[in-house]
Amino acid sequence: MHLETTWDVQIDEHGVIDGRELARQMIASAYLALVPYVDACPACADDLFSAIANKAIHDVRQEGMTGAGLYVGPTPAHLSQAEAEEAHLRASVETTRAMLEGTGHHHH
Repeated sequence: MHLETTWDVQIDEHGVIDGRELARQMIASAYLALVPYVDACPACADDLFSAIANKAIHDVRQEGMTGAGLYVGPTPAHLSQAEAEEAHLRASVETTRAMLEGTGHHHH
């Protein structure tokens, strides 16, 4: 069986999608997919989601973070793909920092 899902993520002025917003939407969909397994118990859904997410993160770290990158669509004519990625990341630093500070962590 092949399952397709869609998310509503906009391409920014640099031709790059916001990976944080994509992750938020994917996480919300994954979380909702787990609710039936725990009889709609919020605490149980949190625990199950955490267990699955922690295992997936562990596996990714074990395999190395190769393949990590941004989705870059059509970039403005004056920017290469690498320049578009760099411009996107520079423009998003403050938002990322604020998100991390809300968790009590800071970006290295």
